[in-house]
Amino acid sequence: MYPTIVVAAYKRPHSLMRLLSALANAAYPDKNIRLIISIDYSETRAVYEAAEDFVWDYGEKLVIAHAAHLGLKAHILACGALSETYEAVIVLEDDLLVSKHYYTYACEALNFYLSDEAIAGISLYHYAVSENGFFPFYPIDDGSDVYFMQVASSWGQMWTAQQWRLFAAWFSANPSLVQNEVVIPGYLQSWSNSSWKKHFIHYLIATQRYFVFPRYALSTNFADAGTNASTKALYQVPIQQLGKKYLFKKLANTYARYDAYFELEASALQALVVGLQHYDFTNDLYGTKCLQHVKTPYILSTRKSSNYLASYGLKMLPNIANVLYNVAGKDIFLSATQNVDSANTPLYKHYYPIQSIAGSVFESLQTQATVSIISCVSVLDAMSLRSLQSVSVQDYPNIEHIIIDPTGCTLHEKSLKNKSHIRLIRPEGGLVVGLLEALNTCKGQIVSILPSSAHYLPDAVAKAVKIFSTFKKISCFTSLAHAQHIQAPQQMRYAKGSTKAAPAIATLFWRTYLHKTITLPENASEAAVMQHVSRYLLKQTNMYTFVEQTVQTSTVPDKYPLWKNWLRSIEQNNYDKYRWLKTIISLCSYPFYHYNIPIAQYPYLDINAYPPLIKYNQAEACFYLSAY
Repeated sequence: MYPTIVVAAYKRPHSLMRLLSALANAAYPDKNIRLIISIDYSETRAVYEAAEDFVWDYGEKLVIAHAAHLGLKAHILACGALSETYEAVIVLEDDLLVSKHYYTYACEALNFYLSDEAIAGISLYHYAVSENGFFPFYPIDDGSDVYFMQVASSWGQMWTAQQWRLFAAWFSANPSLVQNEVVIPGYLQSWSNSSWKKHFIHYLIATQRYFVFPRYALSTNFADAGTNASTKALYQVPIQQLGKKYLFKKLANTYARYDAYFELEASALQALVVGLQHYDFTNDLYGTKCLQHVKTPYILSTRKSSNYLASYGLKMLPNIANVLYNVAGKDIFLSATQNVDSANTPLYKHYYPIQSIAGSVFESLQTQATVSIISCVSVLDAMSLRSLQSVSVQDYPNIEHIIIDPTGCTLHEKSLKNKSHIRLIRPEGGLVVGLLEALNTCKGQIVSILPSSAHYLPDAVAKAVKIFSTFKKISCFTSLAHAQHIQAPQQMRYAKGSTKAAPAIATLFWRTYLHKTITLPENASEAAVMQHVSRYLLKQTNMYTFVEQTVQTSTVPDKYPLWKNWLRSIEQNNYDKYRWLKTIISLCSYPFYHYNIPIAQYPYLDINAYPPLIKYNQAEACFYLSAY
């Protein structure tokens, strides 16, 4: 049986092309391998064009273009259901990349586990970091190339028709996560409504079934900006480079069995450690299991214990090896469940191999400025999502993302449980109240406001931080909102107190102290509030202009012709008793400024007290100030 390859795509053309290229370069046993590209509806035509143009040399290619938007959950469920038509499917989201040998592994694993009813799916992906709290994960060696876990794979997975039918029937009867006789891990409760995976994990727990995982990944996850992606590069793993003969084991013949918390099952550990066979215990080495749901009288945990029966250190990898080899220490405790501390074990304790060098490795992160990004979202549409995602993909580590959601339309609060850098404000008094709260409580040394009508370019925040660190005297700067402004940056210059229209709020970055005394107009529109903030900042300080784009806005500010700017320049000249003379000089030199003619525009720049432009030298990789 050759499984059908199903690619789930949605408005990420570059991601899709990357995956399709990897599929085309992989090894296949036959020229009769079916490829289906399932595209959830969007207005991104490039996705459809990439799918149609892709040449598949190994068999039939089908493109399914859904007429209406399904959403991630319904889309993956639809892809999985194709197994009932094609016997078996390998489902790949578009932000994955596969090893050249992924299909060989999939076929061999499929044939080995085909008749095993305890197996609910086969993964191509291998975890190096757990999803229940970002812990390092090292499956115990059992001599085979696989391990088993009650966690569904979503980054490259295979289902047979029978496996899918069993899940679909169960899911139909159990469409929601209900904590009854089945203990559902808390981290699943925090996942968004767009997650199909939390329901599959619930199914695995309820029916005592497992996914098969490879010890060396055949797929990896780029976590490109999308519906559920928020952890850039965290789940990237090495993928297999050379072909091999795979060694599989039956579930009944291995002790490499893990529960939904990424913990080795207690029964498997008892088979390895004779001394533990006398205790009915729960394995909780990551220290995250809810003690109220622990039914056993004893627990093996990294939580502190007031009265323990045995203790172990945390020095070997994986963590369970410290118990296997009876490593001395007081980091892991076997004790009565009632005697352990209810507080979860701090995450850093599980990264013990690098604790001694953590200060050196992450020193730059601790000293870099924090940037507070304030997003204002009232309607969760495609434009708003793009705006929010542009923050999540920034190539800068220290970001505080504050989302003002006066209508309650954005992220569910539970989905933010493991995203400490995101704060949700749902003000009862509307946008003005929420924005004031965000400005008064933001923790960053640098601030920017991003309306839903704009989105950052990928390196916007990193460039902003570099500008402020390079030029200590700059308190606020604006950038160009559209590429065409690069040809006329002189029309985007602003002096303190200038009466010309202030720049779009999305183009501004400023030091936090500038807005400490700000007040906002009540009952004003969002546009009016944003313009008020921009004008307030312009009254406080010179507004430098960075002559590159950091943001893309949906509207293009007017570029005034020469005659209109000439008249505007007269309005700006609130000068002393020599105003008439300065006005004449300013008017005479304005055309040179308008057409960006060096030297000749200097009188205009000087009279109007315009600050220099911020420019970037690509060859030297540095920022500098330029009068012209």
